[in-house]
Formats: sequence, C-alpha cells, structure tokens
Amino acid sequence: MDYIIPPLRNRTEEGVLYARPVEIEKIIAGTIELPFEEFITRAKHKNRNHPDYLPSEVLVHRIRATRDNNTDEQFNALYSELYERVIRSCASAVTRAGGETREIGKLLDVREFVIERFVTLVVKDR
Repeated sequence: MDYIIPPLRNRTEEGVLYARPVEIEKIIAGTIELPFEEFITRAKHKNRNHPDYLPSEVLVHRIRATRDNNTDEQFNALYSELYERVIRSCASAVTRAGGETREIGKLLDVREFVIERFVTLVVKDR
C-alpha cells in the first residue's frame, strides 16, 4: 500500500513549510503498516536508546491520523502515552531534603502551563 506522509502545516516567518527530520520520516514510513497494538507497545518504550523506541514526533503523526479514521480507542491510547511523555519531560516540582518533602511553586506553575499547553494544542488539532 502506498502511503504519502502528509507534510507539516506550519510555516516559518518567510513562508517556508517546516519539514520533519529525515530520520523521523523514515521511522514514520517504517511504522505505517504496523498493527496498532504493536505500534502502541513500541510507543511505551521509555529508553530512547532501545531499538524499538518511537520518538514523540512519530506518535504525534499517528495521533493526527486518528482524525481521519475517527478511532477514539487509538486516539486515547496515543494521547495517554504522549501525555505521560510531556509529564516526564517536565522538571520535578517536588524536593526532598532533611526528611521533608516540599513543592516548588514556580516549578508547579511551569509544569501546569506546559501540560495545559499540550492539552490545548491536541484539542485544537483534533
């Protein structure tokens, strides 16, 4: 089956379309035919050095594809994995020192902003 990977939609200030890195395009092309269960299993790998690890850009491509097939089950599985990745990428807002656990307010604010921004972008895109 021939599948053309849709280009990115955003443009630079000069009006040039952004392009995915070649390596990401190759990974997308290599996962197109994977059954969804196998794809999501690979998506759950957290070690970026694992040979089956899928970069987040690949998951974003696949979650966008759920707009066309209208598969809520697939969207939800992909969304959950991307959401977890966003949370893991944020600095911890909790510190432990001298047997006490404290939250750092500014880091909590940043985490909240990043998570809300992610959710907003996914909802707009969906």
